[in-house]
Amino acid sequence: MLMSEGLSMDIFARDFLQGLDSTTRVNWGLEGRLSSAFTLAMIEGSVTLDPISQAFQYNTTATLSQMLDSLTMRPAVPSLLHEIELVYDLKWPMGFVITTQSLEYYKKMHRFLLHVRLTSVEMRETWDLLRSIRAQGQLSPLLERLCGGVVYKMQSFLRAFNETFATKVLMMAWSELEHAVHKATQLVELRRCHEDYVSVATRCCFLDRSTLAIRSAFLDTLAAAWSLTGFVRALERQVTGRVSEETRIRSLCYEFDVALRVLVGSLHSVTRDAERNTRELSECILLRLNFNRFYPEAAKFSKE
Repeated sequence: MLMSEGLSMDIFARDFLQGLDSTTRVNWGLEGRLSSAFTLAMIEGSVTLDPISQAFQYNTTATLSQMLDSLTMRPAVPSLLHEIELVYDLKWPMGFVITTQSLEYYKKMHRFLLHVRLTSVEMRETWDLLRSIRAQGQLSPLLERLCGGVVYKMQSFLRAFNETFATKVLMMAWSELEHAVHKATQLVELRRCHEDYVSVATRCCFLDRSTLAIRSAFLDTLAAAWSLTGFVRALERQVTGRVSEETRIRSLCYEFDVALRVLVGSLHSVTRDAERNTRELSECILLRLNFNRFYPEAAKFSKE
């Protein structure tokens, strides 16, 4: 449900980020506050609040509360995510099918997908912010284009990933799970079907050991994008020096481009003898980005 309810998770990500701003600071570390925001997001997103959806909650650490207990600049989002854990109140008899290990995988997947969702929302807000800063004369057209290029490229990649994930996991793998469940006659078969589904979803979040290089490159790219948006927000507050703005922005944009090239290169490096889901996911992401020149090759082939 959390992976498919796009609107409610977008709303949750939006409210979470707004609560990090110093002027509208919300201490998400306080008990129940993040879960309440999640419930309100589901209501606003028209998600039916049945017993299944109400079984989800967020646990937070004392460290998160300490990090947010001061009206300072927005803390780094990746560091906050490590202090947040999704929990699910597993009712009998689902515990016979969904194992503790599967729940741990779901937590890791949700943390990764929430990171992606928060980055996507941040990119959209930064796009509007760039226009506002330029209108105020605080950013030259050249620097706006550089920053806008990063936003566009990051959004393009995230869109390609989200579309591929939705196709591979939320449509294909889920349909296969439903079909297998209808055929199963024993609990052990149900458990195996579910574990197969979790295995596909895990690999599509690059959580498998074989995809460690891709995951590392993905997180580095997200971090580079967040570094730039943090600097852009500092421009809005006029806390940077005019002399150093262009140099810093150029450096941040370059760091992002390098990180993105490494990420795309890691997807290209997936060989044909790699695990099937990893290979297909990489191919589909590249196809949507067209970095693998599929369309020119297809056009050339059709002419011949």
